[in-house]
Amino acid sequence: MKPMRFLPVLAAAAALLTAASCDRPSYRLSQWHTLDNGGWAYADTLTFNNDDADTLEVGRVVVGVRHTANYPYSNLWMEMSYDAGDTVPALDTLEVRLADTFGHWYGSGNGSSYQFTDTITPRRRIVPGTKVHLRHIMRMDTVPELEQIGLTFL
Repeated sequence: MKPMRFLPVLAAAAALLTAASCDRPSYRLSQWHTLDNGGWAYADTLTFNNDDADTLEVGRVVVGVRHTANYPYSNLWMEMSYDAGDTVPALDTLEVRLADTFGHWYGSGNGSSYQFTDTITPRRRIVPGTKVHLRHIMRMDTVPELEQIGLTFL
């Protein structure tokens, strides 16, 4: 048998696999909230809707934080609450580590703005139509130097 006979079959199989892998998006829904220049106040709860997500349940969520180089802390503590179909909303406490102990930012960025993302797995499944709420739980009323907070539902 000649090896060249299988080349068209292999090329067709590779093209089929490539096309099949491109059909599904890598995320279901992504939303970002821009924060005021004065910072993120404790009373400002950010609400994310996954109404436009497809019909499958969400298994993971990516939390994104965009901050300036002048952000004074190495982490950001947040509380994520969502209605999981029960009478009591589910709560998850999130710590997003933004810098190491030497003050080097984990996120990527140019100039004075950085973005860091972290994947989390909520305690319960998030079904389409669930509102997800984020608020910071730092030990201050307003957290400065934060630009945007985002969620991507996977």
